Amino acid sequence: IALVRAGGLAAIAEPTLERWLGRGWRENPVMPILRDMFLAGSAEGWIGCAAAIAGTDFYETAALLRLPTLALAGTNDGSTPPDLVRETAELIPGAQFRLIRGAGHIPCVETPETMAALIAAFLEENAIV
Repeated sequence: IALVRAGGLAAIAEPTLERWLGRGWRENPVMPILRDMFLAGSAEGWIGCAAAIAGTDFYETAALLRLPTLALAGTNDGSTPPDLVRETAELIPGAQFRLIRGAGHIPCVETPETMAALIAAFLEENAIV
């Protein structure tokens, strides 16, 4: 938060993208698009979101959920590690956890076909569509 206050989103863009996309992030074909989108965001909005996330106990809230839940995580996500997503899913009765190999923090951009197939199967299995 302090870095963004001092230098805007540009101050954290590269380390954030590395956490999101993994080791080969510079070679990732979506990187320039994600970087531009990230930098076009609001520093004030990012600070507010970061503060909200830092001050929230998601475990307690997740444990109260009683609805069909699909928790997805990318194997290369350095921002929200797969084990954290799995642990959160385990708090929700009947929740499913799926790991998307080769994806980072934004699997809908990195592996859209895989993510779409997982969501479609979940919706069908749960008679949501």
